[in-house]
Amino acid sequence: MTAIACLRVLLPEGGVSADPDTLAALVGKIGGAFLEGCWNWPRRWGAIAPFAFALADPRVDRLDPRELQALVTELHHKLFGDQGDGDVCLIVLESRQDDIMRFAAAEPGLLREMIEKGGAAVYGALTTVTPDEIKSLVTLDTRPPYPDGKPALPAGPPPDAMSLETADRGFRGVYHTQREFFVGGVVAARADPRAPLWSVVDGLADMPLAHVTEHDFACLEAASRAAGSAGGVIFVPINYSALVHGAARRAYEPMIAQLPLDQRHRLAASVYDTPREPLWSAMSQIKGLLGPNFGLINLQVADPAFAVDSLPDDAGITSVTYALPQGDEKVRLLAARRFMEGVPAFRKHRVLPGLANIGTRRELTACLALKAPFVTGRAVSATLRALPGTDHVAVADLPLRRDAVRRRDMALI
Repeated sequence: MTAIACLRVLLPEGGVSADPDTLAALVGKIGGAFLEGCWNWPRRWGAIAPFAFALADPRVDRLDPRELQALVTELHHKLFGDQGDGDVCLIVLESRQDDIMRFAAAEPGLLREMIEKGGAAVYGALTTVTPDEIKSLVTLDTRPPYPDGKPALPAGPPPDAMSLETADRGFRGVYHTQREFFVGGVVAARADPRAPLWSVVDGLADMPLAHVTEHDFACLEAASRAAGSAGGVIFVPINYSALVHGAARRAYEPMIAQLPLDQRHRLAASVYDTPREPLWSAMSQIKGLLGPNFGLINLQVADPAFAVDSLPDDAGITSVTYALPQGDEKVRLLAARRFMEGVPAFRKHRVLPGLANIGTRRELTACLALKAPFVTGRAVSATLRALPGTDHVAVADLPLRRDAVRRRDMALI
């Protein structure tokens, strides 16, 4: 069991004269230096928002808040001096990953209200830490079982079990064209119930950059929950740029570390937004971060001339998927053909090619003629409520619709 928590730094209102951006940078620098020194491997940490850090410890079920009192004291000294007015407070939530991400984005006013009301807005272990006191506000025993008890921050429309419009996760099937069965599914998820259910198999240009981290964390949480259910391989979307930049990568580390190791053989990282020629150093970083928790690593690319020869032989990449571009069908299919012309190079490196964002029956027929081993997209699978199994499904029966999704719900698929 991995203890995972969000640490929020709460400063006194009006107690510091600096502007919020300067304060956030200072708190990030001090907090990062403190955690770098004391939160050692196998524990993980990362800055996930201004004044917010994610912490994970795979060795324990609960974190020890006494370790964090030194951070509070150091922040107080740096901001106010030994005799300065104002109190720095850490407010720590230990809960599920989706709750933690909502907590990380909560406004300071809501945090103060939570302290005053004993944490009424959240579920989990909520603790406040000051230089002089550690106070528990909510215990894990008070949290209703998921998914019946959803956190109340931020406010949003309640989930409806009968509609994919408000579901927080789904799966797009990945189809093996030669053996005619679904090997598994790509997670489609959202962190905010008001956001669309977004899937990387439909291309790479639809999601705002600001939402990338929230989307990926929601996918990791959905994968953790799905790992205990029946089905095939779980493909988890993770952004390439986030994995190769230090600050962002550290934020992902505790989220990845909480994936169940006993299900590693069923977990595949789908690294989307991968450039045409990824650097060897980037591939080494990706393998080092993802390898311990994922049995397979897939790269999703938007360039049909992806340079598979640029991959180092020990990169651990098992497959590369090309997402057909938006636009005219003729252009899309020409791009698919250009990508599949690289099959000899893929075979040389023992990397399987695949095609995504296949939108129509005619496109699917053309991609089958190109002998793409794996395909996915609207013409292959609807967004399913559950991970697809590995039963035989004839090409004539595609797309897979296993969840009796109402026709009005198909607009988001």
